Amino acid sequence: MQSRRVWLPTISGPLSFAAVTGAGAGIGIGIAEPQGAAVSLTTPTVLIGPEGGWAPHELSAQPTHVGLGKSIMRVETAALVAAAHLSALRDGATTF
Repeated sequence: MQSRRVWLPTISGPLSFAAVTGAGAGIGIGIAEPQGAAVSLTTPTVLIGPEGGWAPHELSAQPTHVGLGKSIMRVETAALVAAAHLSALRDGATTF
């Protein structure tokens, strides 16, 4: 209410990679990876990986990779950065 947003972001608890990306659910999902493309509204769901990075089979299973900047972040920081990027895009920002 304080920020006067009409919706609240959905933050899910830990889920298995297969549960999120399996059975065609990977549409609109980007996997956070340092060399990925910029976050965009075509990927409104950003998967934040485990400490140590994604396994090779996970990287190849999800073809859309999005970057959150040049720094490697802790998981809790990466989630906030992804949410901030998406929120700014929804508000009309074009650059970060």
